Amino acid sequence: MVDINFIYRIPNLVINSPPLHMDSKSDTVDYEAMYDESIKNPTEFWSRQAKKFLKWIKIFDEVDGCRLEEGVISWFTGGQLNVSYNCLDRHAVKNGERTALIWENNRTKEQINGIHECISYRKLLEMTCQIANVLRTNCGIKKGDRIVIYMPTCPLAVAAMLACARIGAVHCVLYSVLGVRDIMKRIKSSEAKVVVTAQKAFVGDKCLHLRSNIDKTLKLLEKTNENSVNHVLVWKMNDCDIGDTLRDTDLETAMKAAPTYCEPVAMESEDPLFIMYTSGTTDEPTGILHTQAGYLLCAAMTHKYVFDYKIGEVFACVADLGWIAAHTSVVYGPLCNGGTTVLFQGTATYPDSGRYWEMVERLKVNHFYTSPAAIKKLMKDNLNCVNDYNVSSLKTIALELGGFALSPWPGSKLKPGVCAKPFLGVEPIIVNEKGEILQESGVQGKYFTGDWAYRDMDGDYQIVGRKDDIVRIKGVWIQIPEIESSIVGKSNNIENASYIGLSSEPSATTDACVVVEVRKSVPESQQKCKKFYRDILESVKSSIINIAGEHALPRFVLVVRESVYTWSNKMCRSIYRDMAEGFFKPLLKHVDPSENIVLLDYTTSPLPPVANKWEHLQ
Repeated sequence: MVDINFIYRIPNLVINSPPLHMDSKSDTVDYEAMYDESIKNPTEFWSRQAKKFLKWIKIFDEVDGCRLEEGVISWFTGGQLNVSYNCLDRHAVKNGERTALIWENNRTKEQINGIHECISYRKLLEMTCQIANVLRTNCGIKKGDRIVIYMPTCPLAVAAMLACARIGAVHCVLYSVLGVRDIMKRIKSSEAKVVVTAQKAFVGDKCLHLRSNIDKTLKLLEKTNENSVNHVLVWKMNDCDIGDTLRDTDLETAMKAAPTYCEPVAMESEDPLFIMYTSGTTDEPTGILHTQAGYLLCAAMTHKYVFDYKIGEVFACVADLGWIAAHTSVVYGPLCNGGTTVLFQGTATYPDSGRYWEMVERLKVNHFYTSPAAIKKLMKDNLNCVNDYNVSSLKTIALELGGFALSPWPGSKLKPGVCAKPFLGVEPIIVNEKGEILQESGVQGKYFTGDWAYRDMDGDYQIVGRKDDIVRIKGVWIQIPEIESSIVGKSNNIENASYIGLSSEPSATTDACVVVEVRKSVPESQQKCKKFYRDILESVKSSIINIAGEHALPRFVLVVRESVYTWSNKMCRSIYRDMAEGFFKPLLKHVDPSENIVLLDYTTSPLPPVANKWEHLQ
């Protein structure tokens, strides 16, 4: 079994802090009563919630048609609704001037403060209807057709998402940093008929040439007769010209000529809403299809109940629109509830590490929702800069997910490092390594989250790590993130690190390698170069011994100048594992096995097909 005390260490400052209670009292009913009903009487519970949160064109016949053990997921069968209507029309009619979106634009070094633009529900509805009419009239889009959206995080991108939902098209939003190869695979997979894009996207000090990438992608697809795209709607961005191909349409000009109202289409509860692709760590992207009613209800309920959101509060999830977190917590959840949501464009640390907190102060943000990777980056740079800003408006700070399985409840006692109770309708179980349930539970069918977890005496759950973040080295379980953080924090020369288990047998992992990304160039002189390498090796060795013991030491350390990252800003372990298994590990046959660690240097390319230089240090 995993040693919980070993693999998850909470800082003493947090452990010794007094219990925390939320100041505001939730206006929802008691959690225990709601949760109890959601488990014991799910049909009536979900029926009532669906009617409370959503407006239906036709009420459903059956609430839950799911058979998880057969892979069948079906909610609110027979019901009809329109997601765009639920997010826009019903709020625009009663409170049209209420702010729906606050667009927090990308900042530059010259700007002392950020700039933002407020979009009302009435204006957002108008933009959505115009894009919907352009898609129908100019592009011939009908229910079920797929639309790729490759845009900056901006109001037009949100309007394009809602426009697709309005006419029954299926949208696929791509992360704006994706390159031609990844765009091409997603267009092919989705068989998209239209691409909605912009000339450029600005992220920090970087300019991404979106329209150029689309043009290159379509030309490659045409060469292989695999192009399904007939139209490209382009946001010119003022001073830019659109492309010269026949399929290009100036989006803003087309919107001005389009009617400002579009009748929403009645959609079945299980009709497709959008496709969300994996972040690109695998060679071929995997698309996850989300449907209408069940997803929208999940988004609205988690936004309302987990954050205890109240109309008039400012909700800021800073995820890129290409992520599921942004779909749920920037667009569909907040807008379904009639809330005010922030569209954040840029990065956490540009032009400086105060970017988030300056925005919180200026917009008086009440709920701030970011990623663990961003917080890790801020902690590494300068998390203390938050003290320079007035963030007293904040009620909650959370780390982003696409939805919630476990979460603290408003008004409940919070414990450091503990994600508390299961969300409504979620009945978690913990199993041992043999798959045996450690506490009996009457569920039918199971979904494995891939997490290691601990349940305390109060019944609260603590996620101690991803299952694929734990490896077994010489019979002992090793927590990967803790080792990686220790390595990075130990050496000034190391920018990032990845600890990778190597399999010698199908059922066991006995060896490991460490990939380190160096902060600066390797010194040219032989003497300084040797010292540089020795410092890295000593840092890696001492960090690992301190955290996990000598048995966890890697067989070799690979030094790179630039690492390969996933789109979620994590070192891509799968690529380095393949490299290690296929090329570097065989090199160890030529090395005396009594030696501790072999160091392999490749600092001139982010992804070496082979190592052009390797060096063993005594």
